This record gives sequence, structure tokens and C-alpha cells, in this order.
Amino acid sequence: ILNIKNLSSFGNEKKQVINNLQKVADAYLVWINNESRKANGNEFGVENIQKCQVIHKRIEKGIQLLSQDYNAYRAFQLANTAIYIQMFQSEWHFNKKDGYEVFERSESPQHSFDDYASKQFPPNKEGKIQEPTWRPFQLAFILQCIPSFVEESSDDKDADINLVDLLYFTTGGGKTEAYLAVSAFLIFWRRFTYPKQ
Repeated sequence: ILNIKNLSSFGNEKKQVINNLQKVADAYLVWINNESRKANGNEFGVENIQKCQVIHKRIEKGIQLLSQDYNAYRAFQLANTAIYIQMFQSEWHFNKKDGYEVFERSESPQHSFDDYASKQFPPNKEGKIQEPTWRPFQLAFILQCIPSFVEESSDDKDADINLVDLLYFTTGGGKTEAYLAVSAFLIFWRRFTYPKQ
């Protein structure tokens, strides 16, 4: 479900991708309901649960837009493709300890675009192959941001809300990748939606 290659241009069919994304949203709703019971009427807890419910609705809306809007889905695929290729390249080049810089090697520093669909992901330092996956919070963040880009009349743009999406997680938690994926999504979506601008 969280496998980045499966969400990319190299991955699964759209219907399967949307179904898997819905599983992420459903799992988040289960978590919200469990936390709601734990809050047990605590004012602070109830307030946070309400915020989580708003986020869940935004995630659901993001999934709905991906299922209905061709440009949004294609931008989502290509954003995941960009992240996958970047992670492939990092694993391929930066785990080599052969005394050469990437630009000094005689082998091609990059595969052709289509090759990434069939090439096996490079092994890590321990020799294990671990295709990159999103952490659930990263994918949820990406999905919740989609409506504010795709829908001109999105509630996220309401001046009374003053909404800024920000991830808080400790160093090494994956914020950069999530922000880059959102940025890539927006770049691709704008290019598809406004090709002459």
C-alpha cells in the first residue's frame, strides 16, 4: 500500500492505487475513533480529535480528487515517480564505496526513464533490497494537501481558516520527502492544468 513505486508511473493500475489509498484513510479513521474513546471527554483531547477528523475529511477529498481528476492523478503518479527515482539513485550511488565520485565512474550515472520500471531496486549497505515506502503520516500529508491545489473553491483556501500545512517530526522522520512530493505534485499538476502559462 505504501510502496512508492506502486504509486508511481511504474506501478499499479489506478483502481488498485485508489483502493489502497482508501485503506490508508480508513486506518486513520479507526485510529481517530480509538483515540476519541481514550479522550473520554477531555477538552484538549476532544479538540485534537476534531482536528484529526478535519484532516481525515481532507485526506478523503484528496483521494476522491485523484479518482476523478486525470491531471491530479497523473501529477500524483509523477510526483511518486520523481521520489522513487531519487531514492533509487541515492541507494545506487551513495552506497558504493569504490573510491570514485559519481561523476568519475565509467558506468552511466543514470538509467533511462523506462529502465526504472524493470530494474531491481539497489541493495543497501547490508546487501538487502528494500524498495522505498512512505510512512503513513507522509502519504496522509500528501493526500490532505491535494484539495487545496486542485480545487479552486477548496475550504482550505477560506480566508477565515488561515491554514498552513506543516509537518512536525523529529530529524530523520521523513519531512523532506513529504514536502518534496507535495512540491513535485504541484509542479506537475500546474504544468498539466495550465500548459501555456
